[in-house]
Amino acid sequence: MFDYDGPAGFNISVNSPLGDKKSKWTGFGNETLLGQTWSTQMAEAMGECFGKEGYETGINGIYAPGVNLHRSPYTARNYEYYSEDGVISGKLAAEVIRGAKTNGLYCYLKHFVLSEPGPNPGGLNTWVTEQNLRENYLKPFEIAVKEGGANAIMSAFNRVGGIWVGASYPCLTQILRTEWGFRGTVITDYSAGGV
Repeated sequence: MFDYDGPAGFNISVNSPLGDKKSKWTGFGNETLLGQTWSTQMAEAMGECFGKEGYETGINGIYAPGVNLHRSPYTARNYEYYSEDGVISGKLAAEVIRGAKTNGLYCYLKHFVLSEPGPNPGGLNTWVTEQNLRENYLKPFEIAVKEGGANAIMSAFNRVGGIWVGASYPCLTQILRTEWGFRGTVITDYSAGGV
């Protein structure tokens, strides 16, 4: 079983165990470009393509879509996310996930949650009111889980209120699983140590 990074198609890895199969992958426009279309039909078609390419080349999962918000125009990972709007981001992500699932590919919706400040905000403590968290930063994840049937999540590097998100009972259990009814896998983001 193989999972590959995304979100604009499968990222080509130099040391890929799949060899020449990776040459069959499509490089799609980034999520910001898709976000500018507001097209749920295009998002679903993109997800279907992810699923078909995954099936044909032996890939089971993709680390996509990314639904963190564009908090600042200077954030290094804005290309991985749709927009500054949680509803638009959630609706597009839900359709990408729905399309991918029709071909057996699972999507690791990322980076749960509040990973807006930079490249990999490890060690960062993010403080926010519960109202702001729910109305803005959790909204795209909630929509993707409830409407798109997301069944895989990638947690973020940062901490919310002093607790690392990858071990946050309030975020991963109380909100994600109990409130939203998520039934699936949660993995942590990549780490080479020191984060």
